[in-house]
Amino acid sequence: MGLWKSITKRLSGAHSYQKLHSSEHQRWLDDRGEERRYFFPEFTASDVVVDLGGYEGKWAAGILEKYNVQMHIFEAHPKFARAVQDRFAGWDNVFIHPVALASNQGSFTLSDDGDASSSTTTAGPIVTCRSVEAVAYLNQIGVRHIALLKINIEGGEYEILPHLISTGIISGIDIIQVQFHRYSRKDEVARDAIRRALSTTHECQWCYKFVWEEWRRK
Repeated sequence: MGLWKSITKRLSGAHSYQKLHSSEHQRWLDDRGEERRYFFPEFTASDVVVDLGGYEGKWAAGILEKYNVQMHIFEAHPKFARAVQDRFAGWDNVFIHPVALASNQGSFTLSDDGDASSSTTTAGPIVTCRSVEAVAYLNQIGVRHIALLKINIEGGEYEILPHLISTGIISGIDIIQVQFHRYSRKDEVARDAIRRALSTTHECQWCYKFVWEEWRRK
C-alpha cells in the first residue's frame, strides 16, 4: 500500500506540472510572449549581447537585424556551432564560441537531440562538448559588461546562474532572459533558490514559469 501511494503521488505531481506548463505556455502564446524576447529599443550598436545556447542562431539573427549589437554566441554542440559559424560568416560584430560557459573548465556530454540536446539525459546518441569557466573566459574575450544575457541551455542554467551570482559577474549584466527547464521536482527547488538569489541584484519584469522569464538589474 505504501508503494502504491508513492507511485500515485509521483504520477499526480507529474500531471500537475504538465497542467501548469500547458497553462503557462498557452498564456505565453496568448500574450504574444515571443515578441518580448526581441524588444529592446534602448540598444545601440555598442551594446554586448551574449547568447548561451545559440542552436542555429535564429534568436541572435533577430536581435542583430533589429539592433546590430555586438553578439557573442555560445554553442557547445559541435554540429550547431558549425551551423552558426556558417550562418554568420563575414559578420564582424558576431563572435561564435564553440564552448559552454560553466563553473569549471572541462568536458561534458550532450544528448544529440536537436534543440532539446541536454546534459541531463544520456538517452540515445551523445556528443562530447567543452566547457570553460565563465569569469576567466569572459575576461579573456574582453566582455566586462553585458546588456543582455539570453540563456536556453537545457538544464545548464542550474549551474551557470549560481556561478555568475556567486562570483559577482551577475552585477555586470543588465538584462537576463532565461528558460528554466524542469526534468524533476528538484529543478523546481533549484529554480526557486536561483530566483531568490537573483532578486538581490535584479528584478523580475515578467515570468511564464518554465517557459521564459526576464530579469533587469536594479
